[in-house]
Amino acid sequence: TVAEGAGHFRDTDYLLKATGVGEVCKKHELPFVDLNLDELVEVSNKHGFTKLKRFILPKTIVEADIVISVPKMKTHHWVGVTCSMKNMFGTAPGPVYGWPKNLLHKLGIALSIIDLVRLTKPQVAFVDGIIAMEGDGPVNGQAKASNVFLIGNDLAATDATCARLMGVDFADLGYIRLAGEVIGNIQEKDIDLIGASLEELKQKFALPITFTDKALLALGANGGS
Repeated sequence: TVAEGAGHFRDTDYLLKATGVGEVCKKHELPFVDLNLDELVEVSNKHGFTKLKRFILPKTIVEADIVISVPKMKTHHWVGVTCSMKNMFGTAPGPVYGWPKNLLHKLGIALSIIDLVRLTKPQVAFVDGIIAMEGDGPVNGQAKASNVFLIGNDLAATDATCARLMGVDFADLGYIRLAGEVIGNIQEKDIDLIGASLEELKQKFALPITFTDKALLALGANGGS
């Protein structure tokens, strides 16, 4: 099953056509679920990092045998880098959390990311960095040919590796540092890399203006996606 919950209130049929995802699903006879419209399930967040005691999540995700996160590798004007963990915002239904998932922004984007990863339990990540994004992502960034594709079974390690490939300082990535404590490994010495080395593939990504003007970054709690 292929599933997604767009951050903005959009025409899902149009998005499936524009991205080519709909054609692939049809070719391989794969069902597609719009997670913004799926049946909902209440999940306890008793030991969560946000103030929410429960999350309302799509039944398709909660009852899945395995959840795989398939993000684009890109910059993000509130959290710096968005890859497999931030991608799980797509599991938060817009009709419950607002557009673009604004309740989660107000609760703290970093804390919401960690809670969603802990509750949805993605076990594998496929990160598409073949054509990535730099600059004022995720909406107004610029395409960047990085020619990398990562597969990882530890989402914290996968995203930490992406950040290193992008040349982003971990001091600016609070949620990845927190993920290193509660999700998985982020220390380079503890991550097993198979394939090309970081040095072969590393590029310097331009960061959003919010990371050069921290006054703008402070507005993130009330900003959109």
